[in-house]
Amino acid sequence: MFTLRQYLTTLADTHGLTRTLGEIEVCRDGKGRICYSAGNSAVVFRIRCEGRVRSLRCYMHHPRHLAEIYGEKLLPQELFIYTSPAGGVWVDVVLSDWIEGVTLHEAVAAAAEAGDTARLRRFAAAFDRMAAALTADDWAHGDLKPENIVADNWGRLHLIDFDAMFLPAFAGRHSPELGTAAFQHPARTVRDFDASLDAYPTRRSARCSRSSSAGDSRRSTGLHGCSVRLRSGCRDCRNCSHWRRKQRKRMK
Repeated sequence: MFTLRQYLTTLADTHGLTRTLGEIEVCRDGKGRICYSAGNSAVVFRIRCEGRVRSLRCYMHHPRHLAEIYGEKLLPQELFIYTSPAGGVWVDVVLSDWIEGVTLHEAVAAAAEAGDTARLRRFAAAFDRMAAALTADDWAHGDLKPENIVADNWGRLHLIDFDAMFLPAFAGRHSPELGTAAFQHPARTVRDFDASLDAYPTRRSARCSRSSSAGDSRRSTGLHGCSVRLRSGCRDCRNCSHWRRKQRKRMK
């Protein structure tokens, strides 16, 4: 188990503390603070490496399946973390391209606040295309939510954070994590680990995206409002009864 402070200590001066990357520069904001985003199991830093802005994903604890999910992006034992003043350990990190933009949650909230219904319609259409592709494929993101989708400067949507991903090679295994509880079906357990994982969150969000594109203020600005309501708990699971029956049948 590692802490954010340990990573911040290493990344403040990486000289001699990386195996293959050499010295990396951590990006800072206008106030000189290190740019990062922290979740339950990982922290992502915005860095400059070999002249490019990259994403460095570091783990508080080591999830399963990282090698299968990230492939060559996973750098085993790349970064040295101090666990005491006298020593430490080498840990795995994931290095990938940095996607410039904001989360879909933030983008939709900004468009809704500005009353930009045309932009909301574009986000809704882009999400519907992403959802259709996800639910038709043989893999699943596993933790689908507006905060795990980045809208770039051209309005295109990109998935991020694949730690809970399902791949066909994982068939028959238990899920290493359940994703964000507010965006998962209430009946889901670790045994529910297949390509259907994204069906519930995409269906819920698609309904909200349609209300976004229609400019329905009663839906609390569509996807943004949906994100807020889901965190408060989902009571309406009627549209997912098929998913629930299928999962319960599998668990028998």
